[in-house]
Amino acid sequence: MDQRISLGLRPRGSRRVRVLGVKPNLEEYSREDRDMIRSAGTILYPTPLYAQALSDAGKRVFPGPRHYYYLGDKIRQTTLFKTIGLPHPRTMCLYGRQAEKAPEIFGFPFIAKVPRGVGQGRGVYLVRDMVAWNHYRSLNRVAYVQEYLPIKRDLRVVVMAGSLITAYWRVVPPGGFRSNLRQGGTIDFRNVPGEGVEFALEVVRRCGFDDVGLDVFPWRGRWLVLEANMHYGQEGLRLAGLRLPDIIDGLIEEGRL
Repeated sequence: MDQRISLGLRPRGSRRVRVLGVKPNLEEYSREDRDMIRSAGTILYPTPLYAQALSDAGKRVFPGPRHYYYLGDKIRQTTLFKTIGLPHPRTMCLYGRQAEKAPEIFGFPFIAKVPRGVGQGRGVYLVRDMVAWNHYRSLNRVAYVQEYLPIKRDLRVVVMAGSLITAYWRVVPPGGFRSNLRQGGTIDFRNVPGEGVEFALEVVRRCGFDDVGLDVFPWRGRWLVLEANMHYGQEGLRLAGLRLPDIIDGLIEEGRL
């Protein structure tokens, strides 16, 4: 099988992918690498810089441009979830003086997040009073506000090229409100519910996500989608005995990538 090439670094260590790295200008690649990019039928991890251009040039890219459109953008993700009609915590994006109404609309406490460009639980605030709210507003021009649901864990489901890779609970630490590992959360592989995994797979299918760690959770008898993580961490894979390069190699060998 032909070797794939990747611009992004996520396949590092793969036996079947040559990683070229990302250079801001195409002419900065060697002549050999430029020829490989131009002749390749498939290019993996094209990054936001090249995804759309390579796709428009007729290349098959994985993940595709929509992956990068939604990467790290909570506003775009929420708009997609609402447009499709997926169950999602009550969420509003408030601009300018609209933000003054958030305490009235949601009531304390509520969640406020930095809407773009952060991950791993950073930029997430549990807003308990006006002091905390005014502090958040001083840092963000657009307010991304979400109802506070006091859950103790959420389900991370990793899906790549339509294949379920792994699923596990992310457990909120005592006294905390975030399940992210960088914020003290822990991983639990026990009693992963099939209906939660099936819900996540349906969300991924309907949203058209190529490579994602999707966070979902049960609430009052139904499952809700919380967030799509396109650049998810690999600790959960490691604890499951998996390596991302091996996963990518396997999908290439199956003809999925």
